[in-house]
Amino acid sequence: MKRIHPTAIISGEVELEEDVEIGPYSVLEGKITIAKGTKIGARVSIKGEVSIGRDCKIYDGAVIGEEPQHLKYAGEKTKVIVGDRVIIREYVTIHRGTPFGTGVTV
Repeated sequence: MKRIHPTAIISGEVELEEDVEIGPYSVLEGKITIAKGTKIGARVSIKGEVSIGRDCKIYDGAVIGEEPQHLKYAGEKTKVIVGDRVIIREYVTIHRGTPFGTGVTV
């Protein structure tokens, strides 16, 4: 059963598998897939093209999928790929990958 806090904002092509939890004031915008058993804390921002594996834990305030902060980034299509059983602690920022169309694997 999915548990989505009523204050969470979800828009775009967001796919949530079973047993996913989305905490208060979290924002999911874009082409996002979150696999079974993943827990998203409060005030988490996930934007752009992001894939998150099974049984992950993302703590409060994390930011995933914003544009890279690299001077060579020129708007290329990029994404973030988070594997299974990954822990992302409080206030961690993971930007999308830079050139060659590659993603970020955590």
